[in-house]
Amino acid sequence: MGRRMKYIRHRKFGIILFPDNNDDSMMHSSIAYKFGRSNIISAGFTRLKDGKFVCYGMSESLNMKSIETDTPLLNSHFDL
Repeated sequence: MGRRMKYIRHRKFGIILFPDNNDDSMMHSSIAYKFGRSNIISAGFTRLKDGKFVCYGMSESLNMKSIETDTPLLNSHFDL
């Protein structure tokens, strides 16, 4: 599996990826507020597995989970 990344899913912009630095410098909530918190649909983590992204888990800072449609949406952004 590849390195874990964080993501938020925005109503207008789709999925926004950012590094998981294992510290508080890049929290889901800090990224979400830059794009408008009320437009966030889901949030969690993603990794590459067998050449495709897999979304999972939840954001504690937003209290939001990944949802079933996040994985296919993210993969469609990259034509995977």
